[in-house]
Amino acid sequence: KEIKKKKFLKLNRDKHEFGVHFFRLFDGNDSGDVSLEEVAGGLNKLSNQGEAKAKTIKWFMDRFKKCNSSGEDITEQVFLESINQEFLSRLFDLIDIDHSGSVSLVEFQRSVNRMLMMGSEEKVLLYLENKFHECSSDTDKITFKEFSKVIHNKQEYFTRRMFEICDRDNSQTISLHEFTDTLGKLMRTSKNPEEKEKIDRDKLRFLFRVYDEDNNDEISREEMRKCMEMGLIESNLDISDVETISDTLFDTVDVDGNNSISFSEFYMTMKMVIDNLEINPKGWVLPSRSRQKPSAVEKRKKYRLRLCVDTTA
Repeated sequence: KEIKKKKFLKLNRDKHEFGVHFFRLFDGNDSGDVSLEEVAGGLNKLSNQGEAKAKTIKWFMDRFKKCNSSGEDITEQVFLESINQEFLSRLFDLIDIDHSGSVSLVEFQRSVNRMLMMGSEEKVLLYLENKFHECSSDTDKITFKEFSKVIHNKQEYFTRRMFEICDRDNSQTISLHEFTDTLGKLMRTSKNPEEKEKIDRDKLRFLFRVYDEDNNDEISREEMRKCMEMGLIESNLDISDVETISDTLFDTVDVDGNNSISFSEFYMTMKMVIDNLEINPKGWVLPSRSRQKPSAVEKRKKYRLRLCVDTTA
């Protein structure tokens, strides 16, 4: 059996029922809202088209932004309000890979199954791949200037450090593989103790390299202080106590007291608090949303990638 486009567009008459079911394909954890990036990643998985797919997905993103003036994640209500005749038309074109004007039920089911098999992190990773291609003048590589369009940091310091870490071959460019492999490892999660230990180690190795500016496999007191100062500025926090906070953390991690921190020392200390650290690229590469600002206490309680110490402790 096949679904003709004309019949598919009739879903607009009862878009509420269709929209509720379609929204739940993206909201896999039933949280009631999804990020714009998760939607983009899910739509990306619906089809294997090339450049035309990217343009279609961009239209959907613009449509959701227009209907979502708050700038927050997309709720079911916003999702339903976004559906109109053109929405359905473009959705059909996305699934109609051979542009025949009809989609077989098997073809439609395969597209939906591809989405259902994806976790939210994988959807975000697909979104990042799209951003990579969108910002790149080369199909396979991006320069630091182009990378800066993907990363949402106020301080160039962190953008530069992330670029240098991703640029494994020191070519002054980042390949798509370097980009997705580095960020993909940081987005991984697991409940299996052995797998989680490996994942945590990869995340802390990345964090260690952010601090280790001269790449000598050690963190100096000055590198610690500089990174933490940049982190406080990035987070709009007071930097008046940065030296005291930095020195306290440094002396705690520098177990052998040789005035430098090895990765072994860093790992042994930080692995005890890693579940409270925010080492996830979603916070660095995705646009910030206008949410209710946390209180000063909440800010201090939350471990941040760039701070890495609970100032209330």
